[in-house]
Amino acid sequence: MDQLTSTFASLESKAASLQVSQQSQADAQVRMHESFRTGMNAAHEIIAQVVLAAGDLQSTVDETASKVRSITMMSGFGGIMGRLACVCLVILAASTTSNKPIFCAALGTSKCAHPIP
Repeated sequence: MDQLTSTFASLESKAASLQVSQQSQADAQVRMHESFRTGMNAAHEIIAQVVLAAGDLQSTVDETASKVRSITMMSGFGGIMGRLACVCLVILAASTTSNKPIFCAALGTSKCAHPIP
């Protein structure tokens, strides 16, 4: 009977030890779960911020591309018009000077009011 009592006492001790160990593991699992949930929430917030920043960046890039396209179109038109205006100004300046033979020679005309020397 003493042996049976001692065996039961040993089993109760092992069961109590096992229960403490299981409770410790359950507590650790709860802490890990909470830590995982906190990390996931932080990751979701970071992803939301990245998506928002990417949207802002995309709109900035689109706006900049639109401005560059409009500037390029205007400079292309302005470049042609600017060159034409320069040529017209050179011709106008040459025609208003007293040196008419240079103007006639520039135009390639052989008959001019002022003969080429």
